[in-house]
Amino acid sequence: MDKEKQLLHIGTELFSEHGYRFVGIEDLVQQAGLSTGSFYTYFSSKKDFYVAILESIENQGKTEADKIVSHLSSPMNQLKALYHFIILGLKSSPILKGVMTGNKKYLFPGYHEWSKRNDSLENHIKAHLAEIIRRGSITRHFRTGIYHNPQILITALFEAVLLHMDDEKNSEALVSDILLLLQRGIRRKMRIRKRNEDREKRKKLPDYLQW
Repeated sequence: MDKEKQLLHIGTELFSEHGYRFVGIEDLVQQAGLSTGSFYTYFSSKKDFYVAILESIENQGKTEADKIVSHLSSPMNQLKALYHFIILGLKSSPILKGVMTGNKKYLFPGYHEWSKRNDSLENHIKAHLAEIIRRGSITRHFRTGIYHNPQILITALFEAVLLHMDDEKNSEALVSDILLLLQRGIRRKMRIRKRNEDREKRKKLPDYLQW
């Protein structure tokens, strides 16, 4: 492993455990067995080093999100997989989770400006969600016409997941509920179990349930 990769690997471990503020350059080089000069050969500051780690993690996330979408053909399955990816991906990366949920422990000077860039992982996932909804509407997998703006609805649900990511107990339950809501709310065809005893009742269901 070369020195730059070694620093990035150790930096990821230290920042994941301690956050941004409580990790210094001396901690990094000491852990790596390198000199302070070696650090500045590759990075101009601790902030630039931290951003390099974040962007590396985000790029991996973008690649994984792209794979998820490309490997599935059903729009609903794509939505389900992306929402589960959000939960699993953020849980596996304390730094990314901390930054995306606004945890002060993981924020750095200039974070707010950095987070507004167009090529962020958050925007990448939102773009995927919007495109899935658009294509699903065209192929008539989704009945989005009943909503004023389905794309905003889907991204708002994504942001709701981020807001509750620190709640380990309920975050997965929230995603399950969101997926159930999406499946019942925007699927073009709804599966209704056939039972002899309520066959007549189902004939009287309101129009919006007759897909």
